[in-house]
Amino acid sequence: MTTASGAVALQVDTRGAYATVIVVNALSFGVPAIMVRRLPLAAHALDRAPVAADAPAADRWRAVRDLPFLAVTVLNSVLVVQYTLSEVGLPLWIVQRTEAPRWTAALLMIVNCALVALLQVRIARRVSRVPSAVRAMGRAGLLLAVTCAVYALSAGLSPVWAVLALTVGAVVQVFAEVLSAAGGWTLGYELADARAHGVYQGVFGAGMSAGMMAGPALVTVTAIRHGSAGWAVLGALFAVVGLAVAPAVRWAQRDGGRRGEVA
Repeated sequence: MTTASGAVALQVDTRGAYATVIVVNALSFGVPAIMVRRLPLAAHALDRAPVAADAPAADRWRAVRDLPFLAVTVLNSVLVVQYTLSEVGLPLWIVQRTEAPRWTAALLMIVNCALVALLQVRIARRVSRVPSAVRAMGRAGLLLAVTCAVYALSAGLSPVWAVLALTVGAVVQVFAEVLSAAGGWTLGYELADARAHGVYQGVFGAGMSAGMMAGPALVTVTAIRHGSAGWAVLGALFAVVGLAVAPAVRWAQRDGGRRGEVA
């Protein structure tokens, strides 16, 4: 629904349309919030004592001092920037730099959602160990580089060819997205110290959030501002980061003797 309303707002292209979409989207979060409050709490959850508050101080800071794990976390946070390509970068790119109609942004979002729903579980089943996760992250970085190149080519094309090029790029990005998501979560879990799993997951999740926050600015100052050159910088960044995951994971395993072996 959000994607469809966004397409309508882009097509109308008025301040009132954009403001309406923002307000409606904000109000839509209230519905699940009300539903969650009405859910019954499981009986066993009431008896569960908080763990984090009673954990030793060394365990609470263990993940922050684990430099190899932080390296993997940072690399994953850079790959997470890809989400802002479709959410922020592409709409701006389509409107400012291509001849594609404005509704193309909504079309690409629909394509993304549909393909992710079809592929995510199937691919995740194949990326459940450290070696397969490392390979998935490397492939995701290379696929994102291809995605950036295809998006860059869409500038200057006729409307029909621009839509076609953008759609091809969006499909390639979906494969990168599902591979990096499955690989990232597997590494975040498998490389965590078993003595402080919750803390490690918190640090890994914080890295993802940081990537999501930095993504719009990064995409804007590269691809949107500098066009093809900016896309080239982004593509090179994704490729290098994806390939850097393997040595970072080997470092983490040597440092902590953690589970899994990189092929």
